[in-house]
Amino acid sequence: MITEILKHRISWTCDSETIKELDEWSIEHIEKLIKDGYSSGELYIGEEEVRGWWKIINWEDIALELYNALKDIPTYNLNEKKKKAITRFDDNWE
Repeated sequence: MITEILKHRISWTCDSETIKELDEWSIEHIEKLIKDGYSSGELYIGEEEVRGWWKIINWEDIALELYNALKDIPTYNLNEKKKKAITRFDDNWE
């Protein structure tokens, strides 16, 4: 799940499929940790204290990881496969 806390996009998960939003205590807990300099941590949600985790979504890191993963793909082979697929389509079209 994703929510916004202190102008940060927060991704969070928990061990329960029934919990769809954070309770007030969990939000206050995350706010305090962010103010203390943390970017991720453990959660205990609700009266049953369901265990979970949260982290600030860092879009720059995600974009960099994606860029680094994609630059290693041999684009020449990919382009050749596309050309062959288009040629096959054109040949079957006639």
